[in-house]
Amino acid sequence: MNYAISLQKKIFEMDKIIGLGNALVDVLATLEDDTLLEEMGLPKGSMQLIDDAKLQQINTRFSQMKTHQATGGSAGNAILGLACLGAGTGFIGKIGNDHFGDFFVIIFRKMILRINY
Repeated sequence: MNYAISLQKKIFEMDKIIGLGNALVDVLATLEDDTLLEEMGLPKGSMQLIDDAKLQQINTRFSQMKTHQATGGSAGNAILGLACLGAGTGFIGKIGNDHFGDFFVIIFRKMILRINY
């Protein structure tokens, strides 16, 4: 327990932790089987960076499904986690001008409070 307490003290003593990375949004859906993944050429259990055409294809197929969005990207997730622990944090990354970018900004504003873009 001494270790956890000293780690917590160190976090609070830091001035600010800045993350530099991709401002990503994960879209999660529960599938009955792997058929849809195979039809779309998406390997099961993988992370895929996609272009606009693939995004439109996925959106069309997922529009009738229940989905959940979550902020993604290792830098962004680390910064949010540190903010939850009370550390002073900041994030540098490019945020898209679409509903995914809006979602990312809303979540980060709740935790970090200040976003410049």
